[in-house]
Amino acid sequence: MILHAAAVIFGSLVVLILGSWMHHQVRMIREIRTASASPYSHTVSVNGRRVTVYIEGEGKETLVFMAGAGTSAPVLDFKPLWTRLTGRFRTAVLERSGYGFSGIAPGIPRDINSLLEEARLSLQEAQIHPPYILVPHSMSALIALYWARMFPHEVKAVIGLDPAIPETYDHLPMPPVFVLRMISLLGVLGITRWVPAMVQSPVLREGSLSEKEQEICIGLAHRRMFTVNMIDEIRYAAVNSQTVLKEGVPKDTPMLFFISDGKEVKTERWRELLMKYINQAEQGRYQLVSSGHYIHHHEPQYLAQEITDYVDSLPKS
Repeated sequence: MILHAAAVIFGSLVVLILGSWMHHQVRMIREIRTASASPYSHTVSVNGRRVTVYIEGEGKETLVFMAGAGTSAPVLDFKPLWTRLTGRFRTAVLERSGYGFSGIAPGIPRDINSLLEEARLSLQEAQIHPPYILVPHSMSALIALYWARMFPHEVKAVIGLDPAIPETYDHLPMPPVFVLRMISLLGVLGITRWVPAMVQSPVLREGSLSEKEQEICIGLAHRRMFTVNMIDEIRYAAVNSQTVLKEGVPKDTPMLFFISDGKEVKTERWRELLMKYINQAEQGRYQLVSSGHYIHHHEPQYLAQEITDYVDSLPKS
């Protein structure tokens, strides 16, 4: 009797999971068609991989936006900010392998040198030439700071959006890989579609996205739920941070950090660490912002004005 009941329960779970997966596959067909028709899906080829570089504006200065770890739709995630800057600058949003409209590429290295090579080649293939003003959010700051150290002639300035500098990785509570893989599996099976809270983001409420863009953003969240490339980046984070730390602070590069209240990153010394780092730069400045970690969702108008003023203050190319 007990075995029969267990078999019924197991069979029911299998049917539910299979049904969820099939529903997910059907929904993805429509979502991929919609996303492919959007203007944001332009990709370039980097070592045989499809990588998105979305470009807007025609200013003399080029702002390169770089998303933090696990951001499923970087182009749309940054939209509240870049739409307020395209009138003055050329903006480019990089989507690394496994992010947004870019392809998922299992097995590719995610060490800091490989990440930097992909970023540089992506811009090169998109015919966007240096110097760049890098605008990294969170973990992508490792790439930006390393870029400024290794190729200083290519980086005119770094504008960090609550950047996770190397020293923060001694304090950041990194999620276990097996937990990320379980969350990824929920996405693959379509189970996340039954839990809307898992794909919610402040950018959906900010007002910059149309209904169609919100649909694309949510669809990408389901299809880019901790991809293998995202998980590998997180696995490499501690090692990458040590590599960047050993290279030292790019002291000669002008830098401006916008620093959140630190509550969402769950690190009490967040502000202290970022302020200490930026103060080592000869042309380093910071601004404290009373908002969460995704400050470009919470304060896009404020950031756009401050970034404009800051870039205007830099020496002309």
